[in-house]
Amino acid sequence: MSTKPDHWFKVPLVVMPVIIQDGKVLLGLRKNTGFMDGHYALPGGKHDGNEPLKQAVAREVKEEVGIACHPDGIEFKSLIHLNIDNMDKDKEILRELVYFVFKINKFEGEIINAEPDKCEKIEFFPLNQLPANITDLSRLCIEHAVKDITYSELGWE
Repeated sequence: MSTKPDHWFKVPLVVMPVIIQDGKVLLGLRKNTGFMDGHYALPGGKHDGNEPLKQAVAREVKEEVGIACHPDGIEFKSLIHLNIDNMDKDKEILRELVYFVFKINKFEGEIINAEPDKCEKIEFFPLNQLPANITDLSRLCIEHAVKDITYSELGWE
C-alpha cells in the first residue's frame, strides 16, 4: 500500500546560460550581490515559476547582458543537482538546488552589461584560460556545456 505525501518537496531551479563565441565564454564579474562578489560567473539566475525553462533563460540573458534569445537558439546541455549542506554551509541559505545548463546558439542584439549595479564588467574568456576567480559552479556549468555532460550530482557523498 502506498502512502501519499502530505506535502511536496520544493527545490529552487536555477538556469545557467553559456554563451560561447569564437572559443570564448562570456562571464560577468559579480559585485554588490552578497554572494561570490569579486568572482566571475555566468549570467543566469532563479527560475521565477510559471514559465518554461527556456523562457527563463531568455529572460535572464535579456536582464543581464541585453540580448534577445529565441527558444530555438537555446539548447539544453545539462542538469546538476546540488546538496549544499555537504558543500559550503556558510555561503548559502538554500540547502538544495537544481541547475539547468543551456548553451545559447543564436541571439539578437549587442552584448552589454545590463546590470551594472550587480556586475562590475562582462568579458569573454578563452575556454582554456578561464579566470582564477571564477565561481566553481560556473566552471562546472561551462565544462558540462562543452563536454556534453548531461547530468551530475554534487554534495551527496
